[in-house]
Amino acid sequence: MGDDEDDSRLSRQGTIVRPPKGEGAKTVVRTGGPRSARAPTPTPVRSRAPTAPHAAAARGEVRLETRIDTDSVLAEGGMAIVYRARDRSLGRPVAMKVLREQVSDIAREGFEREARLMARLDHPGIVAVHAMARPEADARLFTMKLVEGHTIAELIDGSRPPRGRALVALLRSVLRMCETLSYAHDHGVIHRDLKPENVMLGRYGECYIMDWGVAIERGRPKPSDTSTEVVGTPAFMAPEQAHGRNVDIDERTDVYGLGAIIYYILTGEPPAAGETLSEVLAAARAGQVERPELLTPEAPIPARLSDIVLKALQPAREDRFASVSELSEALEQFLFTGEWFTRRSLAAGALIFREGERGDRAYIVESGTCEVYRETETGEQSIAKIGPGRVIGELALFSQQGRTAHVRALTDMTLLEVTRDALERELPDGSWTRQIIDTLVNRFLLMEAPHDGPTDETTP
Repeated sequence: MGDDEDDSRLSRQGTIVRPPKGEGAKTVVRTGGPRSARAPTPTPVRSRAPTAPHAAAARGEVRLETRIDTDSVLAEGGMAIVYRARDRSLGRPVAMKVLREQVSDIAREGFEREARLMARLDHPGIVAVHAMARPEADARLFTMKLVEGHTIAELIDGSRPPRGRALVALLRSVLRMCETLSYAHDHGVIHRDLKPENVMLGRYGECYIMDWGVAIERGRPKPSDTSTEVVGTPAFMAPEQAHGRNVDIDERTDVYGLGAIIYYILTGEPPAAGETLSEVLAAARAGQVERPELLTPEAPIPARLSDIVLKALQPAREDRFASVSELSEALEQFLFTGEWFTRRSLAAGALIFREGERGDRAYIVESGTCEVYRETETGEQSIAKIGPGRVIGELALFSQQGRTAHVRALTDMTLLEVTRDALERELPDGSWTRQIIDTLVNRFLLMEAPHDGPTDETTP
């Protein structure tokens, strides 16, 4: 696609789909979210072959393996409509996806391939396909599990970006997405259209990755693909995808897509922005993403989380996380080892702090080993060697006194820096942990403060 193509305004959720007919037709941009409408009252008949596929599906006249009654429209796209329906033989609600009339052979091929691919990927994070119409049927449709909830786009759109517990809950959903995509990648499938609109969150913790219509399978090139075809959603697209370099698309393209979803969660904006399609595609191709914290000065973002997102969104594939599993590990470390603690790397031999100096932070050893020692008249006196999981300098969080010893790195080290401000952000108001920490801080301050008589605080 060239920059001189359709310059109409593009919604943030716009999706590029294949040309409806002919190689010379322009790429179609689908904009906006799903629209709901009430379908006509179902009128079941015994006809085996409906005369008008789309109209028949709306009237509930389509046969699969069992009788299906349609209800209402759940979503409409450029090539298909999804209906709420009911499987009368099993007595359960289902979703039915119906291909629109007068679409190209390429669209029919992609529609059937999506159904078969979803049926083959048996994972809780991928909607289960129940049945597909027989190839000789006039109507192209398949039924699948009916999932209800809200997409990430619906949860974030127009509202203040989530922080605190709401952000943690969404990041845990991203971890479940990583599990789903790891499964798909292990089975040779790359989604390549990851965006907030394609992630559905249910009331009971369900997390589904939707719309596998443009997914590709390693080792199975689609006849409809060309070497320069641009497919996906421009605002959330990796640079190699935006350039149409389909030969370069691999698991790291989905890593970029996940990073783009996290970016949207943090900022309410996609990584690639612009007023027109040409501008958005140009931004996606350049891959120059603004740091998320610069977009939300009123809602701070932990530096570690920002670094994770930006690594996932690197323009060059080799600079991103090598897999969604690596991205998942980084997110888990962030969530479970102190969200607001800054990571600091030190080389072997580096002095972490000196005896006697005043400090205002402690350090959690994430990797490597350090030595605590004092200098005496006879030389250095080693006190302790401290490894991963241990804390050094913790008294500085509570006391204004100087450090009681030197600490230096014996090996290359990674430390998590704990300040009083970061500690307060980590501990929710009203929690027992917060109350205990606050009490300990007050004890230390009282011990250091000069006073002549009793105070309101007493040590048990």
